[in-house]
Amino acid sequence: MWAPVPVNWLIDSRSRLVLVTAEGEVTHAEIEEYLEVVTGAGANGYAKIFDGRSGKGRMDAADMLALGARFRAMHAEPHGPLAIVLQPTRRHHLEPVLPMLAAAERPMRFFTSLRTAKGWIKAAG
Repeated sequence: MWAPVPVNWLIDSRSRLVLVTAEGEVTHAEIEEYLEVVTGAGANGYAKIFDGRSGKGRMDAADMLALGARFRAMHAEPHGPLAIVLQPTRRHHLEPVLPMLAAAERPMRFFTSLRTAKGWIKAAG
């Protein structure tokens, strides 16, 4: 039986953009898999849009801490701008890892609209 995958990504090497979409319940393992693929593809320096409007984190404090540590360890590499698209009421879910995400030397902003995020990424890139 077919089941939707909670985290989907598209790596576009021509436009140097990674578009990530979260749908349903997202686990630590799924985010780790995404990070492995992006790193393996040499796309850490690409601009990224993370659309989490339809996703729901299924991670406890230890999972979030582990992801935060992973993000911090990745800061040695250059990173492109990051646009995070979320419902305003869901931003608090990222609070445990936000300092690690923000520590990277790259522009980062929150959006409620994918269209606005894409426009910002285009201007920032």
